[in-house]
Order: sequence, then structure tokens, then C-alpha cells
Amino acid sequence: CPVRDLIEFWKVGGGQGDVIPEDQFMGVFERFMGAVAARGAQSVYKEIIGASEDKVMWAAIGFVTSADADSLSNAKGHFIRDVFEELTARLQADAPPGMDSIFYTDLARPGSGFTWTVVEDALVNNLFTGFMVCFPVVFAVLVFATGNFLLALYATLSIAMIVVGVLGAVQSYHKWDLGIAESIAGVIVIGFSV
Repeated sequence: CPVRDLIEFWKVGGGQGDVIPEDQFMGVFERFMGAVAARGAQSVYKEIIGASEDKVMWAAIGFVTSADADSLSNAKGHFIRDVFEELTARLQADAPPGMDSIFYTDLARPGSGFTWTVVEDALVNNLFTGFMVCFPVVFAVLVFATGNFLLALYATLSIAMIVVGVLGAVQSYHKWDLGIAESIAGVIVIGFSV
């Protein structure tokens, strides 16, 4: 842990306590990075600490969870993302000025994990928006084309039941939550049904 290593370096050099005074921090930090470079381990810290001439710009704190992104369902992935959202909000509220821009990401597999939960949300929302647009339009077109209100109603309900049957089977038999593939399949099913 770079923070623990930095504080330990400071204590070995005569510092006391677990907080480095602000007016001494950059000097201690530069000496620490120099000592790390002398040991040949600087590349490790360069990936997790970014500093300018007069201040530390960012630091990353990495950790590994037991969650496997490949086997997470949409609901479980959202649950984990929500836990991180709450944790991040609490840390931001308690952080001193200058350290309140905390965020989380999935660096081990960029573009997957948490990123896809946002994409899944958008696709699922678009699926339901498609439902809200498709069914009234289909009904209106069928009423106009057939001139028969009852026939249009039956046809629209048939389309709705096909969509509900397919998406319901996916949830019921396969235990799949609505995600990326299911949302795209739902749009396709609506199109074929119409």
C-alpha cells in the first residue's frame, strides 16, 4: 500500500504520528519516490500515484473482490455497483477538500464490469421505451389499415403476448435478468411480431 509505505518511510526518517504535516508532505513524498526509484520499484508506484512538481494529483487504491465479472448476472452486477456508489458517496462526504473527487472503476478489465452495468441500464430503458412507442403506434396503424378497432386490439395484444412469452421464458427457464442480449432480443422480437 503506497500510503502505508509512505507513512512508514516518514516514521523511519524521524516523523511522528500517522499524518504527515501538509508543509512537509511534498518533501517527504519526493524523498520517498527517490528511495523507491533507488530500489528499482518506481514503476509500481508510477502506475498508482500521479504527482506534479508541487502536489500529488491522484492516487489509486487497488483491491480484488471475489466477484467474477464473467459469471455475474445483471442484478448482482448492479447490486455490487450500488454498494460501490454508496461507499464512494460516503468517502466523498468525509474527504477533506482536494480529496473529494473519489471514484471507482474496474481497471483489471477496462470496459467491462461496472461500465457494462450502465450500458445494460440504457438498453433495458430503451427496450421499455420501445414498448411504449411500439404498441400504441401498432394499434393506431392497425386501426387505420383495417378500420376495425376490435381486430387491431386483438392483434396488438397478440404481439404483446408474444413479447411477454419470449422474455418471460428467458427469465423463468434460464433465470436470466434483462441485460444486453435480452434487451436486444426483445427489440428483435417486437420487430418480428409486428
